[in-house]
Amino acid sequence: MKYKIIERTAIHLSATLIARRLYDIAECAYELGSPWSVEQFSDTFHRHAPLFLYVIEEVATKEWQGFILGHHVLDSFDIYMIAILKESQGNGLGTCLVEHVQAAAITAGADITLEVRCSNQPALAVYQKCGFEIVSRINDYYKQPTEDAYRMVWSNKNEK
Repeated sequence: MKYKIIERTAIHLSATLIARRLYDIAECAYELGSPWSVEQFSDTFHRHAPLFLYVIEEVATKEWQGFILGHHVLDSFDIYMIAILKESQGNGLGTCLVEHVQAAAITAGADITLEVRCSNQPALAVYQKCGFEIVSRINDYYKQPTEDAYRMVWSNKNEK
């Protein structure tokens, strides 16, 4: 299958419809369901600028397979969430999205930070493959269920 990455500016849907699609993907992608409600996704579009959103779409069907969402301020990108539909996981789509944000960070001269559940081994493997390093452990960062998170950083300086 062929995929393409679409930037937020090229998605011609309302913030409400985009929020609903992102929620549906996250609900399917995560074992515990979406960590955010539709309202939280929608609120993010209104409060967090400059926001970045990249969606990965199957070319033949135009179906969204996943996304990466976060914001960029000065010399820092912060990834809020990456989600790939269960049936599309393991095909390198998450890596492709992370690498896309890394390319944007290189252009902007920025580093990237994120938090990830300590138990999320598939995500940890993707981030480490992409050059992220664990810099700290945050106790009880996640709720329902309560779990620690790793804060991870990718340094643009390593890519120059």
